[in-house]
Amino acid sequence: GVGSSANMTVFEVEWHTWSLPGLAPSSVRAVLSRDYERHRLSDASEQLIAARWHERMRVNPTLFNAPKFRLAHVVEIDDGVALHLGYTDYADFVGTNLNPAIRSLLPETDAPSTCSYDYFSNPLGVSCVTCTSDNIVLLLRRSVHLEDCPGYLDCPGGHPEPRAIGILESDACYAIDSDKVVAECFQSSLNEVIEEVNVPLSSLSQPQLLAVVRSPAIGGKPTLVFLIQCALSFNEVRQRYEQGPEDQFESTDLVGVKIESELDAESAIATMNITPLSQGSLMVLGRLRSRVNGESTVASR
Repeated sequence: GVGSSANMTVFEVEWHTWSLPGLAPSSVRAVLSRDYERHRLSDASEQLIAARWHERMRVNPTLFNAPKFRLAHVVEIDDGVALHLGYTDYADFVGTNLNPAIRSLLPETDAPSTCSYDYFSNPLGVSCVTCTSDNIVLLLRRSVHLEDCPGYLDCPGGHPEPRAIGILESDACYAIDSDKVVAECFQSSLNEVIEEVNVPLSSLSQPQLLAVVRSPAIGGKPTLVFLIQCALSFNEVRQRYEQGPEDQFESTDLVGVKIESELDAESAIATMNITPLSQGSLMVLGRLRSRVNGESTVASR
């Protein structure tokens, strides 16, 4: 499925579950290989990619580099999905996906295409569709100091952290037990909600994987969309948020929106300044809830 605005594709749903609540960790596999790393460009182009990172660090000294998992593909398997992952890092993400000059660096045959993501870092993210006890979906207003989508509304989220499971460089990425990678993907979604919203772990359900969504405008940046239920009401969550979350520098406000159908998702996207990946996340939830209610199917528009 795709979402579009003014003839531009805002998000792509690469894969989605067909029913709620979604997939548990036992239905998700991680396949790690150097074959799934970013394709390298000429030496001159690679130097420009590295230079972009150093330029952004000079402008924004709060930036820091860290290992990330690169999502190359999602493949359906008998009992769920397989994530094809390689190694990348945040510096490579800034130098490729967030680099306005990247299209001019691509091989000529690939430059016009928004569908070939081979040359982009594409670190795997997590987008947490978090529903309160009164069925409000939580959105955070991103700090203006963030590199990606400053000031936009966003689901709580971030990235699975290779360092959390002992991966500090690329060799370790391909030697680790792949089940640990899947566990980190699910655990990171809980961590992000706890750290960004300031709710206790005891109030959150186990995450369920709903979809994989990409942002074509920035080279196909991918995110795993998780559904998490919170036992607190929106007002209770807001009170805790206002006390100051651990990652309070990342957001400036907490807002809520009801997404009970595809029409609700479309309305939120049309009237609120929401990041592309969170637009896709909300649309997936809306379509799945409409399907449960017999209103429509989860299909391309």
